[in-house]
Amino acid sequence: MPEYFIGIDASLNTLDLCVLNTEEKIISQKRFLQTKEEFNKLTEFLQTLGNPQNLAIGIESIGSYHINILHFLLNKTYHITLLLEIPSARIARELTPSFNNPGNSKVNSESPNEATAICAASSGT
Repeated sequence: MPEYFIGIDASLNTLDLCVLNTEEKIISQKRFLQTKEEFNKLTEFLQTLGNPQNLAIGIESIGSYHINILHFLLNKTYHITLLLEIPSARIARELTPSFNNPGNSKVNSESPNEATAICAASSGT
């Protein structure tokens, strides 16, 4: 079982990343630009989380925004799950009540992007 679940929301200029642990608590949220230099920073960050085989990475595949980071990470031996836009948007809507619960220590509405929902989809929640 993976130690961390990572969701990446790729847009035209940025990559929003969210990391959940096995207890579904947010460990980190980061934003990277869609540049090779930033891709290297992203992989440096992923390396701090441990062995690539212990990471479950989900990337939402909308249009072509995810293509560059997908190929970059695959070349670095990371296992990637592509998530379609419709299911991840549905998951975000379904999780909204728990996002808005201030006492919930898990995924919450403070996330500025869909990376948290993508992350939750990667973890199977």
